[in-house]
Amino acid sequence: MDDRLNGRWLPVKDAAHALGLSTDAVRLRVKRGRLTGGRDNKGHLQVFVPTDMALQAQAIAPVPEPVPVPSSPPPPSEPPSSQSAPQSGFQTAAPVPGGGLPAVVVRPSGTELEMLVGQLVNQLQHHHDAELGRLASAHREQVAMLIERIDAAEVRNERLEEMVQDFMRGGNKPWWIWW
Repeated sequence: MDDRLNGRWLPVKDAAHALGLSTDAVRLRVKRGRLTGGRDNKGHLQVFVPTDMALQAQAIAPVPEPVPVPSSPPPPSEPPSSQSAPQSGFQTAAPVPGGGLPAVVVRPSGTELEMLVGQLVNQLQHHHDAELGRLASAHREQVAMLIERIDAAEVRNERLEEMVQDFMRGGNKPWWIWW
């Protein structure tokens, strides 16, 4: 059977959806030669998606279409539905047509939001303190190294000063000692 019949040509956006990838990932795979691509008569990039690859991608990680969730609660005249938001502050959307996972919108309550912000601040403070400790340690090591170099330079300087003073006094040392 001809390989061209085992797939279909799709626009980049549709190919990305069929493969469970982003559009940028599809473009990169075409550029690298991992997917076959070409331009249509209008100059738009078309990607050949093999049927087995699309089915495999859908079986591994189905990518549902996002479903918008209304941000306001239903009017009081309507009876509460079975899809009302749970008490934890999470709302879920209606099931996605054709299967797939529903989109989830997180709406934490005020106390949950304060708790999450507190956790984030604690994590940032921990990372900040760790980074400060690392920088301080590196700084101490560099200062210690510089102090050692300064001490060694002072010793060399004292030795040279002694040699100059001996030379000025006309010491009894042979000439080759000075070199």
